[in-house]
Amino acid sequence: MRPISIQHNYTQARHNPRSRRKLRKILALALSLPLLSMATVANAVATESEQDTDALSLMKADSAKPATVTSYNSMQLGAGLTESMPKATLTPYVSLDNRCFTMRINTPDAAKDPSSRKFVSTANIGYPTSAEEGQATPIAFEATTLGRYRLVDQQGRPLFASIFDEVWAGTNYGDRADWTITPEGDNFKIVATKTGQQLGTRFGKLAVGNADSYKNTTFSLIPASGCAQIPHGQINMISEPTEPTVNPDGTLNGIIDAHQHLLSVWGFGGHLFCGKPFHPGGIQEALAPCESHRIGAGTFFEMLLAGTKMYGNVDGWPTFTNRPTPTALLHQTGYYTGLERAWKAGVRALNVIYVGNRVICDIYPIKGTSCNEMEQVRAQAAQMQKLIDYVDAQNGGPGKGFLQIARTPADMRRIVASGKMAVSIGIEVSELFGCTGITSCSKEDIDKGLDELEKMGVSNVFPIHKFDNAFGGTRFDNGTTGTIMTFGNVVSNGTFFQVEKCEGDGPADLPLVMNNDKLLEVYKKVFGKDYDGVLPIYPSGKICNRKGLTELGEYLIRQLMDRGMVINVDHMSVKTIKRTLEITKEAGYPGVMSNHTWSDPLFYEEIIKQGGFYASYLSPTDKQVNDWRADHSVTPSLNHFGLGTDINGMGPLPVARKDAATNPLKYPITAPSGAVFDRNVTGERTWDFNKDGMSHYGLLADYLTDLLQQAGKDAPQMKKELMSSTEAYVRTWEGAVAYGNKH
Repeated sequence: MRPISIQHNYTQARHNPRSRRKLRKILALALSLPLLSMATVANAVATESEQDTDALSLMKADSAKPATVTSYNSMQLGAGLTESMPKATLTPYVSLDNRCFTMRINTPDAAKDPSSRKFVSTANIGYPTSAEEGQATPIAFEATTLGRYRLVDQQGRPLFASIFDEVWAGTNYGDRADWTITPEGDNFKIVATKTGQQLGTRFGKLAVGNADSYKNTTFSLIPASGCAQIPHGQINMISEPTEPTVNPDGTLNGIIDAHQHLLSVWGFGGHLFCGKPFHPGGIQEALAPCESHRIGAGTFFEMLLAGTKMYGNVDGWPTFTNRPTPTALLHQTGYYTGLERAWKAGVRALNVIYVGNRVICDIYPIKGTSCNEMEQVRAQAAQMQKLIDYVDAQNGGPGKGFLQIARTPADMRRIVASGKMAVSIGIEVSELFGCTGITSCSKEDIDKGLDELEKMGVSNVFPIHKFDNAFGGTRFDNGTTGTIMTFGNVVSNGTFFQVEKCEGDGPADLPLVMNNDKLLEVYKKVFGKDYDGVLPIYPSGKICNRKGLTELGEYLIRQLMDRGMVINVDHMSVKTIKRTLEITKEAGYPGVMSNHTWSDPLFYEEIIKQGGFYASYLSPTDKQVNDWRADHSVTPSLNHFGLGTDINGMGPLPVARKDAATNPLKYPITAPSGAVFDRNVTGERTWDFNKDGMSHYGLLADYLTDLLQQAGKDAPQMKKELMSSTEAYVRTWEGAVAYGNKH
């Protein structure tokens, strides 16, 4: 066959710094106790695995992807390449993903005698380069990002550049098994991405060397069959959507998930969560099991947050025994093919929110990144573009994937209308720009910080998150999480939360459901000893945070308005949100939203009247129908139904309905978009919403279908409001930008 051709974030009195450092050390030590000898394991988890020569059994495919062959000559080199990469690799070839080839080696000697050109084959060690075409080994090419690939032999083993410069068979993906491929006439040059060394032949086998050594060596890629099947995530769609992306009146037709943390694995120090939404080594690497989350720090933290079992079988790919589940808060639930399934079901826009927390990061014993919350945000911003590039690479090249970033409301309209999923960006940290309640923070810090966020493409901002800060007070968590955050506020701000009675029958912050006995009980459970400090006494019933919007907080709000950035009022104390909405109302500024039910419902009507946006956190479908009806009773102006899933945000996802066994969701299902789906399959696991609930993001399709069925006679109105939520979100964003353009 002919080679392919190129068509190219104590006491009630203020603590001093030494006390706060002591508390952090105590917290870290307490949470480290269950680890014991796990430090070694944790370090292994944090380090990229080296390749070895063990065999890997043939992998079974999750799905087959259509192969498209085009090229892209003008793109820049993908992120993460080393400085030693030769300049010749600045035009990588991007359309070899999911293709099967044999590799014919072209050397200067072979150029003199074309009949002497030989092929790559397989041996016990290494890859000979002297085979005839009939003995050539089929090699599977799988994109790791744009222009870079894994090369996988017929036994499912990745080719990697060993430290001896020979190419060997590995067991799993690592940075030495990543290859950058560039066109050279009708052939290709192949370079080891890690080292910048070019692929060639030495002593009759594949080897790598400096560019001069193999400058005239290229490879012809001959289409073949019999390659190892590379596993991928599935969406299990039977038929395509029938709902248009744009209505006849020009409005957008689609659902928005206005609050989700797709990239939070790169926050909190980088190791709090097990699993990633994507990985250059594919789904088997992205969703591999984590020892730290079976018998180490991760499982202890998860037990503390959600009450899950301390130890157990939590295998990841391919069996997914016991994880993920709706209540397993530290296991990845947003692998990118789950987004794709949700997109096909009618979720046509996402608001991905960069998140981090310095206190949690300081406490958690395993770290791979800085605990500074803004550094955590920067890490997620870098990964966002890498995700886009990865999805593009999996679909044939730049712009060919289903995900695109929307930096403006016009972008969101264009992307959704074109049939793709639009992604806006938000930020939700407790110490925004490093501004805690005890650090000095200036207007200049705010200006500089907002400049950076705008460059990142951030369009919506939470001024407050889990703790009080320099801008205002927080709305408390309740239960065990509230207790943990109360101690966290001491670390971040030097004091326990200060509370007072709320005004009359008006809005309230969430109750801190605990007295001294409860506080001491939780502290002893966490730290294994009695607390010997002075504790606050929190009353039962309706309470409000004493702290409201500060002078610096008012400056931040007005700067957000002048820049046309949407203000997220969730997590603000009653006093803080009241003053914020007074400012926006006086100014006629519509850019306000509550996007995951973390404000008192009595504020929703004011938000909508100002031109703002509201989205609901998810509950089991039968309860969610009641919540939807309740939202309308307190918010008569509400005309849309947006979602805020909060995936990977350490909050539970909806479990299955209690009556699902007798009143099940029947498969196949027809989603709001009109697309038809079977049960979702990942590796060896088949998911059933009636048993598994929304265990991962792909089951949002099943959730939405069941939700409409539970709505009964109200289903048509609910569907109309769901499908109008993206339009409502864009209009709020457009109003904010229009205001900013005038100021």
